Amino acid sequence: DGVTVAGQSAGAHSIHALMDWGNCGKLFHRAIAHSCPAVGMPTAESGDALYKAFIETLGSDPFTADPSMLLRAQARIMKQSASTLPFAPAAPATPVTGGRVDVLTAWTAQDAGFFVLNGRPQSWLDTFRGRLLCGLATRAVFGKGSREMARLARASGGEAEMLQINWGADNRPWRACHCVELPLLMGARNAWSSAPALASVTPDELNRAGTAMRKLWGAVATRERRGGWADD
Repeated sequence: DGVTVAGQSAGAHSIHALMDWGNCGKLFHRAIAHSCPAVGMPTAESGDALYKAFIETLGSDPFTADPSMLLRAQARIMKQSASTLPFAPAAPATPVTGGRVDVLTAWTAQDAGFFVLNGRPQSWLDTFRGRLLCGLATRAVFGKGSREMARLARASGGEAEMLQINWGADNRPWRACHCVELPLLMGARNAWSSAPALASVTPDELNRAGTAMRKLWGAVATRERRGGWADD
């Protein structure tokens, strides 16, 4: 019972799908899910139909096609689809009951910033309307998705803790944006030196925040729990 899965954004969405298929308590027992979007997932049948449409649009073997061809076919399918995320993982029409799972689910304070920008200049995110729309969309998509993950965990008999990540909020205009916590896990400071959201972050600050976040994730994976995982 020692398997922990972790994912961010599409990865968290995939964990949600695994839970819907009844795999919790079987394939894994704890989950760390960051920025799970509250977006419906296709059924297996509609996923098969999407795959066939993609292959027809691509007009080639996807295993040997040039990456640019794959991206063009993907863009065409996304324009034609009525779904917000047509390439999301498939879920059963009726969720399957699985075993117990403990979940830490999190989102960033400005998680939706990239997605509401919609061609506007970056500075728009620091306007009143930009901050308002970003906040509303963050709560409606990523906050709601995190709450749903927590609900599923509690329904399984497991424990759930929700966390809003505010780190990076002083770095305008991106602030605590989507993916801002990824450098806290992967890569040294120079690996992220060209990332606009981290332009004003010092190596010491990145190290301090990274150490704290990795300690939190490690506590979930090792079931170390004194009060709440995120108490510190």
